[in-house]
This record gives sequence, C-alpha cells and structure tokens, in this order.
Amino acid sequence: MADVSKKLVKQRADIILKKQAMKIANTWRKNRLVYIQLVSISVLYFIIWVPFCTISLIRLFYNPFFFQDVTMLLINYCLYICPLASPLISLVGLPVVRQHLRRLKLHMLWPNDITENRIRPTGLVVLRTITQHHTVSRRHNDEHRV
Repeated sequence: MADVSKKLVKQRADIILKKQAMKIANTWRKNRLVYIQLVSISVLYFIIWVPFCTISLIRLFYNPFFFQDVTMLLINYCLYICPLASPLISLVGLPVVRQHLRRLKLHMLWPNDITENRIRPTGLVVLRTITQHHTVSRRHNDEHRV
C-alpha cells in the first residue's frame, strides 16, 4: 500500500512540474514577438550610441580634434536614426504587417520560413486520358499561383 501511494505522489509531482514547464513555455511563446522587438530596438540604440559615446569620451579626455570631421558630418546625424527607425521596427513585429510583407514577397526578413521544393521523378512516360490530363494541369497551375 505504501509503494502505491509513493508512486501516486511521484506521478502527481511529475504532472505538476510538467504543467508548470508548459505554462512557462506558453508565456515565452506568447511574448516572443515583444521580446524580439525589445531586443531589436535595444540593438539599434546600442549600435548608434556606442560609437558616439566612445568618440565623445576620446575627444573630451585625450584629443579634442579626434574624428572631428566624422563627428560633425556623420555621427551627429546618425543619432536621429534611432527615433525614426523605432516605429518601423515595432511595426514589422506586428503579425498583420508581416503577413502583408509576405504577400508583397518581402519575406526575406524572416529566414526561418522554409519553402518546400518538390522534386519529382523525370523521364516517366505516363499515358493519361484527356480528363486526367486537364485535372493534373489544373492542379499544377493551382500550385504555382500562390
């Protein structure tokens, strides 16, 4: 009797642990796009601000003329890229916008989407009736209309 109760307790504990793991996985799955947006905007700011701060510190403490032309011409204007690009990055994260971009054939932004390549045997001679030929050609045309 004691062995049976120990097994039941162990099974219940396993079920509870699996249920908690599934809840955590579902939470990550639901919020995945938000995390991707957060990381992409953070990387954008990081790419723009780190060179600017580095050059500014070098100019402040060591050489006031270090990258003077580059700072005046490029880096000061690059700071405006972050506020301009942030809404675009947020929009690309929305599912409706991504579906619209996929319809416009701009799906190269998402390399994890794999398209199927169907390889069919060649050189087979198959005799078909006229109706079979029409149905096969319709299927072939329907596959390539996507």
